[in-house]
Amino acid sequence: MTGGVAIIFWLAYALNINTLNTDEMPVLRSILYNLFFVLATLMSIAAWWIVLIQESQALAELELLDQNETLDQEISTRKQTEEYEQFRSHTLELLATDKPTAFS
Repeated sequence: MTGGVAIIFWLAYALNINTLNTDEMPVLRSILYNLFFVLATLMSIAAWWIVLIQESQALAELELLDQNETLDQEISTRKQTEEYEQFRSHTLELLATDKPTAFS
């Protein structure tokens, strides 16, 4: 990206070199250099922000995956507990009514 901007500025300079006086050439060169370095700095900051956003997104996705895994484990544990409680309740109900069971 910076190389593309440098080529554009070089073309602007090369196209105007024949039309400028020798006194104006250093001024144009100075303006183009300063403009290039300002744009290069802004492009570097923008690239850094893009990288930070991508890293932040990747970290958020990992955290969500961990939370989903924890929730899946909790759901599984609660289902097992519920099944056990239903079995226990049914067994106690059968014992309370003194009905013969298949286990006796």
